[in-house]
Amino acid sequence: MRGVFLNVTTVTLTLPKVEKTYEKISEDGTRTAGLEKKLSLSIGAKVMLKRNQNVDAGLVDGSIGTVEGFNITMQQSTPHINTISVKYSHLDKPVNIQGESFSFEVLK
Repeated sequence: MRGVFLNVTTVTLTLPKVEKTYEKISEDGTRTAGLEKKLSLSIGAKVMLKRNQNVDAGLVDGSIGTVEGFNITMQQSTPHINTISVKYSHLDKPVNIQGESFSFEVLK
């Protein structure tokens, strides 16, 4: 099951025009489809899917669930979240939601 959580690393840009534009839009959620650069979650947090994941299972845009846990592995001595376990009221078992990456055009 794939879901939406975001872990975006800031990219250093050297072109002044691009850098200036990036600074403007980096704080503007409307330019990134409402997605934040960094997402802070805790067990018990309410989360909402931002797009359909599995229509047959009812995991559709707007579905709200509760974070039940994190599946973590160590990568080079640093913890890495592989999936987030989310419980949806209409399903018997929690669903493991995997992170997705997104790219957005800086200049048009």
